[in-house]
Amino acid sequence: MIREAGLAEVPEAKVGVFVGHAWDPQAGKETPWIDIARQIAGDAGVACLGTAAKITPPGAVLKAKIVEFVGKGDFGLASGARSDGTFDRDWFEELVSPDEVNFDANVFLITKAKVKALRSRSQERPLVEDLPKPEDRQPTEPEPPLEAKPGPTSQTVTLNLRGSIPPEIWNRLGTKLIPKLRSGSELSAQVNFSMTLDGKVVASFETELRQILEELNLAHKVRIEKV
Repeated sequence: MIREAGLAEVPEAKVGVFVGHAWDPQAGKETPWIDIARQIAGDAGVACLGTAAKITPPGAVLKAKIVEFVGKGDFGLASGARSDGTFDRDWFEELVSPDEVNFDANVFLITKAKVKALRSRSQERPLVEDLPKPEDRQPTEPEPPLEAKPGPTSQTVTLNLRGSIPPEIWNRLGTKLIPKLRSGSELSAQVNFSMTLDGKVVASFETELRQILEELNLAHKVRIEKV
């Protein structure tokens, strides 16, 4: 893996720590992601998040950067890891939809050397296997014709999914569950999030939520309620 990445040794990793119940917002650490970025890369790390990071999670900014990197050929993007080291899908030097960029355990940002090696391997594989020669084929007896049976009466059934989903798998809903649900028709979804905050930060947090809903064009569809 180190050789494929073009590295001479394993690089030293920097770690950022965030404790939710003990976090104290202050100048230069206005949001959790700014705090972690500053711990890992200092001012340069905070600058990478963009000026909107003080009020908006950096996911949209990072997605745009990854789309740019893949289009320019600086990196490749892959999803669906296989046991042989290949992937179900990869993108490189091409336009990739931001919807394909998910911060999920099964989506990978890979080096251009890696994606080129993967594509070279796929080109070496035969597209079809050699078919047996006519003289090698065994004669087969014709099968009797099948009697036509009446098919089942077509009817529609509505499926409803209800239950509690743990936060650690929320990101996977967009890559696993939602695509499957979209194969049906008349799909609709509602949200019901509940969380507890310190009363000192409720006002600023609510303001940030409303701005995010405005950016997503959901301000008229999603209500914020205090209990």
